[in-house]
Amino acid sequence: MVLKQAINLGGHEVSIETGRIAKQADGAVLISQGETVVLVTAVSARKAKEGQSKDPGSLVASCTATTFVFRKDTTLAPAPAKGKS
Repeated sequence: MVLKQAINLGGHEVSIETGRIAKQADGAVLISQGETVVLVTAVSARKAKEGQSKDPGSLVASCTATTFVFRKDTTLAPAPAKGKS
């Protein structure tokens, strides 16, 4: 199921969409504004590591997120790591 919502943010239309691409990920959101598109995906381990608490705060450590930023007229490229340009 594809869900799409457009909102006005600071006078700019921002579109948020999920369910169309990156279906292999546990979660994926495509956010676009004008010609700029951001794809955020998240995957997690299928089972907890031995001895790991089932507390939701500790499960975040088992999650990996990837962000891609691209313009609609170019190819997909990974976003720079935090603190790097």
